[in-house]
Amino acid sequence: MSDHSRSMRWGIVLIVIGAVIILHAAGVVDFWRIIGLLFGLLLIWWGYRAIKRGRCESSEDGNFIVFGDNVVEDASSRLEYSSVFGDTRIKAVGKEFSGGNIKAVFGDIAVDLSGIERITEPGRLDFDSVFGDIRIRLPRGLEYEIDGHSIFGSMTAPDGTRTHGGRRRSPGFDESTNRIRIRISHVFGDNEITR
Repeated sequence: MSDHSRSMRWGIVLIVIGAVIILHAAGVVDFWRIIGLLFGLLLIWWGYRAIKRGRCESSEDGNFIVFGDNVVEDASSRLEYSSVFGDTRIKAVGKEFSGGNIKAVFGDIAVDLSGIERITEPGRLDFDSVFGDIRIRLPRGLEYEIDGHSIFGSMTAPDGTRTHGGRRRSPGFDESTNRIRIRISHVFGDNEITR
């Protein structure tokens, strides 16, 4: 899905919520009932997609968990993990890393990449989360680009800058061959990227 279509989707969600708030203030609808219904439908849809993609991507290696925590050390160059109820804590222990996809519906995500020495193509790590914080630890000297979006939460970049989302790049990103792109799509929770 392109960044444009993702932005349009979230824009429509925010417009619908805003319209419901206005109708509630005018006494036309019960805000909490409508939000409860919409939010329930959103969670069911997102959970279904996480389960469907998780089974397709990781049916052989067992990286999909419905209930319970996913706590692993992974030496592979790609991280592919999905969970519905539980925390995901991953430490990448290989020296080369190419990226991956990590998805969670309810639970925190913590990924430690501090032991990585070299990034290979495509060099992109994607996160999708509904409820829970995301914490990413990068190795020193690795250049990064973070495209983080959290509807209800903040993002803290490795330089300590705190925002409510957007795109951040390290100063040497364009010139470096050892760099990673991180994309975060998040509803409730904070994103923190450290070194």
